[in-house]
Order: sequence, then structure tokens, then C-alpha cells
Amino acid sequence: MQVSLITCTYNSEKTIKDCCLSIYSQSCTNLEHIILDNNSHDQTLAIAKKYKIKSQRIFQQKSIGIYGALNEGLRKASGEVVGILHSDDEFIENNIIEDVRKIFLDKKIDVLFSNLFYTKKKTQKKLSENGNQAYYRVFNQI
Repeated sequence: MQVSLITCTYNSEKTIKDCCLSIYSQSCTNLEHIILDNNSHDQTLAIAKKYKIKSQRIFQQKSIGIYGALNEGLRKASGEVVGILHSDDEFIENNIIEDVRKIFLDKKIDVLFSNLFYTKKKTQKKLSENGNQAYYRVFNQI
């Protein structure tokens, strides 16, 4: 089961390295990283290309807003599971994607969300936690 991660960027040179490294360090190997860039004027794309996984794809586009860019990422994604990791976010553990993939396989679910940890960048001290892991089976109604 392939996992696609979508990252939208705009002048994200200060944060994109840590975002990409957190994806690069994942234990899951069946992973694609789609970056949708809003024509950044800084070093965002050069940094993203330097710290990329094998199946990274970068698309530059004019501004269609964050939600338009996410929708475009969904259209371009080839994975059976699609996740979003914003350019100023990162995974805190190297097995997160593999754990998510296993949950989708074992629980036969359609949607999964989990905790968010808000930290101070310099200290990585957890400021607050928001949410609990949950998963849902979505039933189509015709």
C-alpha cells in the first residue's frame, strides 16, 4: 500500500529542510512526497530537492490558495493513503507512516487523524497537545 504525502510551500526555506528530513527518515519505503509550491522567491525548492526521498515530485503553480493546492495534490497523488504534512511541520518519530499504513490495512478504515504536538522550535518542548488518535469507517450512502 503506497502512501502519498502532500506538502504546500511558499517561501518556506526556514522550515522545509526539517519537513523533508522527517519524511526522508521514515521507515516506510512505499512513500511518495508531492510538493506544491506557490512560486517561492527564496531557496525553498533548492532545499527540498537537496533533502528529498526517491519519489519526490515538485510542482510549481500560481497561487490558488492553500485549499486549492491541497486539492491539486490530491489529484496528483497515486497512493492508496494520502496525508498532509505542511512545510513547517515534521514527524516526531521515524515509524509514523508505517504505523498509519498498518492501521489502514488492519482496521479497514477510510479516515484517520491523530495527535498534534505544538512545540517551541528551538527547544522542542511540548507546549500543548490537541486531539486523540481516532479512526473511522466511512460508509457511502447512495
